[in-house]
Amino acid sequence: MQGLSATELLLILATGVLALLPFWIIIRRTGLPGPLSLCLLVPVLNLIILYYVAFARWPAVEARKRFTPPNEPIHPT
Repeated sequence: MQGLSATELLLILATGVLALLPFWIIIRRTGLPGPLSLCLLVPVLNLIILYYVAFARWPAVEARKRFTPPNEPIHPT
């Protein structure tokens, strides 16, 4: 059985980076640490992180609530 060539390893690495980049950005926008997205590479842990991010209180939203005057909407349209 042959090993992977340098081209194949580079392709795998590029695919991994392209897959993690959107998750890193989304998690950072919620106010959580960006490296948390690296947990998405672990098979069962990725589901736990997904549910945690979906249902947790996001620090970015909580901070915006504190600094938004009461009469202004939190998410203006």
